Amino acid sequence: DGVAQQPLTANRSLNLTPTWAPDGRSLAYISYRTGRPSLHVAHIYEGRGQVLNTGSGMAINPAWSPDGSHIAFTSTRDGNSELYLIQSDGNGLKRLTEHPSIDTSPCWSPTGREIAFTSDRMGAPQIYAMDTEGLNLRRISYEGSYNDSPSWSPSRQYSELTYASRIERGPFDIVVYDFQTKQTRQLTTGRGSNESPGWSPNGLHIIYTSTRTG
Repeated sequence: DGVAQQPLTANRSLNLTPTWAPDGRSLAYISYRTGRPSLHVAHIYEGRGQVLNTGSGMAINPAWSPDGSHIAFTSTRDGNSELYLIQSDGNGLKRLTEHPSIDTSPCWSPTGREIAFTSDRMGAPQIYAMDTEGLNLRRISYEGSYNDSPSWSPSRQYSELTYASRIERGPFDIVVYDFQTKQTRQLTTGRGSNESPGWSPNGLHIIYTSTRTG
């Protein structure tokens, strides 16, 4: 309700992209406190913070697995922007993608068995999906010249993915891909540039940013 705000970080540095753990007791976020963007977890009810050892390079785009056991993220630790997986306690670091192009913006399926992400490996940013072992890679988006910011519906009944799509060189619009029918439907059109979609917890609504008011 906007009451009783309190700071969770006090490190006099830049702290970005907080994302809740599924149990609502922790936040993963990116902080520049070490001089480069690195992955941190704030254990709110324990009153402590933790920096996850993701190696050298920058770390961005943290995304919790549905069961809270792992965090997927983007890192340049090996010289290129790739996707990695780490246990939420900081152990078990694993590389998921290996391609000279940029792979970023991971998001989990509600079952926790797949991850969707953005990659420009075909020349322009498009949406891809793979299993959590980094296998069974497949392209999802074929419509639109630039697709980004995938978000997987939390609904187990309807397997859908929403993302921002630039259609016919126009501004971005919000679209939804249905995994069952393999069809895409466009939700916004003709009013501003619409980006960064995210689902409500029940999978019935989508929130997004828009320039429609200027």
